[in-house]
Amino acid sequence: MNKYLEKIAADLEMAEKSKQEEDKAIVDYSDRIGKAKDPDLKDALTHARGEEKDHSSRFSKVIKKLRNE
Repeated sequence: MNKYLEKIAADLEMAEKSKQEEDKAIVDYSDRIGKAKDPDLKDALTHARGEEKDHSSRFSKVIKKLRNE
C-alpha cells in the first residue's frame, strides 16, 4: 500500500472511531435526559446531546469524503 493510501486508511479509521464515540455519547446523554428530574439539568444535557449530534454529523461527512462516496 502506498503512503497516500496508508494515510487515508489511518484517517478513515480515526474518523470512524470518533463517530462511534460521538454516537455513544448521544445515547448516554439521552439516557441521562430521561432520568434527570431538574429542568435545568435536562436543558444542559439536551444542549450537550445536540452538540454531540453535530459532531457525529461532521464525522459522517468526513467518512463519506474519505470513502469517495
